[in-house]
Amino acid sequence: MGQDHTKQPTLSSVLEVASSLLGEPVAPGDNLFDLGATSLVAIKLANRLAVRHAVDLPPARVLRAQTPAAIAAVVDALPVREPAGTAEGRWEYGLPLSQFMAYRVASDDPRDDAHLLRRLYWLEGELDTGALAGALDVVTSWHDALRTRILAGPRPVVDPPGSVDPVCTVERGTAADARRFLRRDFDLATEIPIRARLTELGDRRFLLAISVHHTAYDGWSEQILLRDLATAYTALAAGEPPAERQPTSYHRAIAVQESRQAAGLRAARHYWRDQLAGATALPLGAARGGVGPGCTVPATLPGGRSATAAELLAAYAGALHDVTGARDVLVNVPVAGRSVPEVENVIGCFPWAAAVRFPDAGAPAGELVETAAERLRAVLASPPMPIGAFYRPPADVPRSPLLQATFEFHVYAVATLDLPGVRCTGRERLSSAETWHDVALEVWPEPEAHAELRYRTDVLSDGEARRLATAWTSRLQLRDVGVGAAAH
Repeated sequence: MGQDHTKQPTLSSVLEVASSLLGEPVAPGDNLFDLGATSLVAIKLANRLAVRHAVDLPPARVLRAQTPAAIAAVVDALPVREPAGTAEGRWEYGLPLSQFMAYRVASDDPRDDAHLLRRLYWLEGELDTGALAGALDVVTSWHDALRTRILAGPRPVVDPPGSVDPVCTVERGTAADARRFLRRDFDLATEIPIRARLTELGDRRFLLAISVHHTAYDGWSEQILLRDLATAYTALAAGEPPAERQPTSYHRAIAVQESRQAAGLRAARHYWRDQLAGATALPLGAARGGVGPGCTVPATLPGGRSATAAELLAAYAGALHDVTGARDVLVNVPVAGRSVPEVENVIGCFPWAAAVRFPDAGAPAGELVETAAERLRAVLASPPMPIGAFYRPPADVPRSPLLQATFEFHVYAVATLDLPGVRCTGRERLSSAETWHDVALEVWPEPEAHAELRYRTDVLSDGEARRLATAWTSRLQLRDVGVGAAAH
């Protein structure tokens, strides 16, 4: 008798998937089609095995092989597929910089769940729950970032449309159930980076909970997701199939953007080396470990004319000087990272962490605004860069200034979910209990201008955080500015 060279893990995988699709146990020598398999089952089996084993497996090969043992032999004979975006060695880290940084942050400290972008949408009305669940599957098929798993290396693998399990479950329950659902993390090697739960609260009230991993998503992406979700839902609720679409490719869009920015890479490297040379840390409490417990206090926005992002940032740098006495202030500034039209409608992780340095944060307010405006222009013109590579804090500096103060100005409008016959009565962001940065000021200019200061409680006391928020407000009042829709 000849030796069976089929790899046992592959055969076990085929048996598991085939049994799941047929609803009964399957043996290695069984003819799947004698057991009731159809061409649709063959397609699903081929797609799922292609995902698990990173191979290109045409359904026709499954149809010809017929038995699990023969199918496993076919899979073992196929070459392993090159992960998306790495075939030409395009990215130094195996992933685009923004996606790699999100992946690394998520991997560095298991206590940190800030890499989960979690939203709750409160809905009332005649909601077709099946159509909404189906619409989430459709949107996932339209955007390959939502079907991208990340294997060790890291190596991205994009699962084919139609090969992934349903994204959304529909269950009766409470708001507490929905929040518990959002606390779950992802295993990026085995799970796609999106999941959702639609909770039926009763009396035509519903709570849609959506969690997406930051490696596949950013704040800008939420607008795209909700817009496409409404489009797909409207069609399905009317009994019509959603329009056919060519799926967006996150890695292809990133590559297009990078090719347009390639000419500026050398100048950007020189700029960041110059900006970060000799930067000093703020005299804050010594942070312990990678992440720490976080807390939030409101930061009051005064009335007056609309402020620019430069004025808001300059006031923050000045407030840090007022509270800590530091003159050399470095502020981390996340950038949306979408600079070409080809990326505007693509779901994915595009932001990167830049920084603005104020050599003399005790200077007059007008000078601080000029510094902020000039350096924000340079930041927006810079290609995404791993700026941490250009700064190594001296041995006696306990904390990198790149991890201390952050300013985030949300330039995109707050996303809304607009479904026919349904009213969205509220939107809630589930925040992380942990934070990487010592203190972060976030400003939302629309639809209702507001700001908040988030801080590490093992670095700042509540009183110190409130003094910082008050100092920021006071500096804005002196310039008679607030925040409105015209802010930029």
